[in-house]
Amino acid sequence: MGAVVSITLDSNSWIQAHRYVLFNCEEITPFRDVHIAEIKAGFPFHVTDDVIQKQHIEEFCPWFREYVMSMDASKRKELSDKTLTLEMGRRKTNLRTRSKSSTLGRAASEDVDEVGDQETHEASIQDVQPAVRVTREPSKYLDVWDLPANEEIVLSLNSLNQLIDDGARTFTGFLGTIVRKPHMCPIRYLKWKNMPEELKEECWRVVEHKYSVPVNPIAYAALKTFTLQKIGKAWRDHKSRMKKQHYIPHSRNKTRVKNNPPKGCIAQDWDILVDHWYTDDAVIESEKNKDRRSKQDELHTASFCSYDVHATKKAKTDGQPVERAVLYQILHTRKDGTAVNPVVKAKIVSNFSIVDGGNEIGIQETILYIETILPLV
Repeated sequence: MGAVVSITLDSNSWIQAHRYVLFNCEEITPFRDVHIAEIKAGFPFHVTDDVIQKQHIEEFCPWFREYVMSMDASKRKELSDKTLTLEMGRRKTNLRTRSKSSTLGRAASEDVDEVGDQETHEASIQDVQPAVRVTREPSKYLDVWDLPANEEIVLSLNSLNQLIDDGARTFTGFLGTIVRKPHMCPIRYLKWKNMPEELKEECWRVVEHKYSVPVNPIAYAALKTFTLQKIGKAWRDHKSRMKKQHYIPHSRNKTRVKNNPPKGCIAQDWDILVDHWYTDDAVIESEKNKDRRSKQDELHTASFCSYDVHATKKAKTDGQPVERAVLYQILHTRKDGTAVNPVVKAKIVSNFSIVDGGNEIGIQETILYIETILPLV
């Protein structure tokens, strides 16, 4: 017997091996058939098998993972261990895990599935066609979804029961993955208040299972209210993005839009939503909302983090609570120090005058500060 040689595969080799198994394992054949059928249904006209097969090879790996993740618990239990293992692939994670009695520093905010999907997509097109630009897909936060049952993530709250550390971004991002699961937050309901209470409670139970919620009844109720409000907003944003990507004006295009549903979307729910988009009331309301949006001038640069998170960071840096006027300036200026627009620039001047007591010297110093430190470009 010869010497044993240890070989370590690099990332691309792992991806290639995983993709090879997916396309050659008999247990995955039914899923490949479903994916091919979805691709065919997405084309409003006849295309050749070569085109369909090419798209199938490029998109099946991330589609398969998303398809299995969108299943409810009962259907996932029917899958074999081999299928679940292949769905997971080779995931990377930097989430520190501890028992539920311990406090996690914070959940990793990097989207591990996004990295895997992009690498899989890149490896696929290397074999099939010349390299093309890989676009970013929605984050899936699989490090949170795959958290062991005996572990949980502890949220840091301030005295007002508001999320204050970097884990807040991961928390709200994880809520976004909940609303994109069609069986948890169906898009057939036109308003969040029409969503059945049992579905809202199911969303909250998922959060309770992954995160350590406060024991105090007041803090518990405040976090639950905040969470459901965030889920409602994320659900509306999710439908808004779908409309932006798929909606084509004029009622003559309704059938065309219906025949091109998003991946993983329930067909009946999609039809209901598209029918609503083309009603006269929805079209009129959409135009009104566009007009209202165009008149918004107090734009911020806080990105996805809340004001509370930014205020906490600033307070830790300065060693004292941050003034609202100072926080307003931070969150309404660009990286180069310029105000986002003239309206914001004027409000910064006004805020600093009020903080300084409104005296003439304070106002003049504020104007000088704005003109020299915050030049509007």
